[in-house]
Amino acid sequence: TGLDIDPSAVRVAIFSLHIALLEEVTPPDIQKLLADRKILPTLWGRTLRKADFFQEDEASRYDVVIGNPPWRGSDKDVAQWCRERGLPVPDKQTAWGFVWKAIRHLKEDGKLALLLPAMPFLHTHSKGAVAARSRLLQDLRVRCIVNYADLRRQLFAKATQPTALFMGESNRSDAPYRFDYWVPKAAPGFAATRLFAISDADKRQLDTMWLAEDPLLFNKRLWMTGPEDKLFHFLDGLPALRTTVAQFKDTSKGRNTNFPWIIGQGFQPDKRGHRSDAVAALPHFPAAAFQELAPQLRTLEPSGGSLVRRDGFERGFQGPRVLITQGVGRDRLRAAYAETPFTFHAAIQAIVVPESDTARAKVLTAMLNSKLMFWFAFHATASIGSERPKVHQDQLLDLPFPAPADLPGEQRAQSAAARLVALVDEAAERLNADILSPDLLPELLGRVDGLVYDYFGLTKQEILLVEDTVKYVAPSMQPTSSSSAPIWQHPKKRDRRAYASVLRSGLVEWIEEGSVNVAVIARNEDLTVVRLRLCATVDRVAYEEQDLALGEALATVAEAMDNTLPGNLHRLGNLRVYAGDDLYMVKPNRMRFWTRSAARVDAEQIVVDLWH
Repeated sequence: TGLDIDPSAVRVAIFSLHIALLEEVTPPDIQKLLADRKILPTLWGRTLRKADFFQEDEASRYDVVIGNPPWRGSDKDVAQWCRERGLPVPDKQTAWGFVWKAIRHLKEDGKLALLLPAMPFLHTHSKGAVAARSRLLQDLRVRCIVNYADLRRQLFAKATQPTALFMGESNRSDAPYRFDYWVPKAAPGFAATRLFAISDADKRQLDTMWLAEDPLLFNKRLWMTGPEDKLFHFLDGLPALRTTVAQFKDTSKGRNTNFPWIIGQGFQPDKRGHRSDAVAALPHFPAAAFQELAPQLRTLEPSGGSLVRRDGFERGFQGPRVLITQGVGRDRLRAAYAETPFTFHAAIQAIVVPESDTARAKVLTAMLNSKLMFWFAFHATASIGSERPKVHQDQLLDLPFPAPADLPGEQRAQSAAARLVALVDEAAERLNADILSPDLLPELLGRVDGLVYDYFGLTKQEILLVEDTVKYVAPSMQPTSSSSAPIWQHPKKRDRRAYASVLRSGLVEWIEEGSVNVAVIARNEDLTVVRLRLCATVDRVAYEEQDLALGEALATVAEAMDNTLPGNLHRLGNLRVYAGDDLYMVKPNRMRFWTRSAARVDAEQIVVDLWH
């Protein structure tokens, strides 16, 4: 049976089913049916009918429930149905009600498959969303979740939200369990082939116990690799910005009044609003003129009026403060330190600090502009890594902000902090000069990155992980059908050499004697064959490229890797074959698999293979 409150949707479904049926019937069979005066089965009002799903008797149970519930906001009838049964509807998302209702229609061994909005069901980590997600994983025994977040613009060019497929069955046990979590990535040629490319790197297994401990796990497993997880765990264990900063919306309600640092947003203009003396008296800083590290004061404008819809955080209009935009740059969050009085709109937020804390505020300004903080936010926030480049205030306060005493190398961090303060002061002077070089800001931000890496004590390998994510992964997120994502590009020789260097160093760490030779022995448009060979001496050539004509052998390997899964899923392999002292790797010829961070992942997997 099929239900929809819209009769047009029911008729479209009937038409589609009739077309699908005719596609399975040969012309002679159709002629015979016509001769016997047999017509297509009547579905309207029987199998498919106009009806309200929430009026359907809950006693009706089915073997399989499939659907794509509405994604719109609040629905009074749905909210009432959930409220009467004590079921959560976080953020008034109507789809939650359909999920709870669908589960109630499953037979004891019934199966469920629903297309749902990915943000509220996987990525939002408000208390209400986390609690509802936990209950869903108990009421439904999930077998597989396919998160299509990265394919949002390829699937539907104008999609405002990413989608996810939930597949599971009725659950009669409270015991923890594991399920598959697939995170297919956008790939070139999708518009022509309509195939989702699933790499081995895109398949995960999650445990409900892990999700209970870490609400960010769906986010982190969308892009994060094993080596990155270790770095994230280190940063996430440090004191967060929220241990220092309170939100103005809380202090105005009498909470968190002891915090000396307070964050709030600018004002919202409105020609029919009320008068704000602060907005009327102070010059205005336009959000479009925002610049990292230090605002250009010559961009200040006279007050454009005094009427506002919301006053905003007026303390943030003067004194020592860190200004932060909600919008995110291509590879950084955006922050600037200021003391000059001026107003700004709600697209900018300010952290006000006491006069005694200006040095630490400048350290924070520099940190927020670093690639490291962008990397952390990319994996930790619900929006940057899965929906759109924006950091909300609650998420901003989750960023790590340790004092030097909180870090393993306290003296090193103190030295880096002093240099960051000096750099922000230098930026304020140089960025407000009469003549600016176009290379000045990139040069200053490059120095920020090095000092922030030094502040946190990152190793060279950890820096590679951050740099590769910022350079290749983040700009490739959610491409359109006409995009050319950096991770789709074919690696050049320098990329293969860099990959080999990191791979080799990762393996040599585990070899008691000798070394490893890395050789690219054959390539074509789609695949590259790499041979790793154990060497008796370290004098052996570390890297080389050969041009062997593998011919049919390479074609056979390529064909063996093309594991087509049911429907329109396509498995993109990353094969490793061990033969004596040699290891052959057949890798897709795309930059995603040839970054230096990919080399670290491959090295770890090879070590695990050899030691198990």
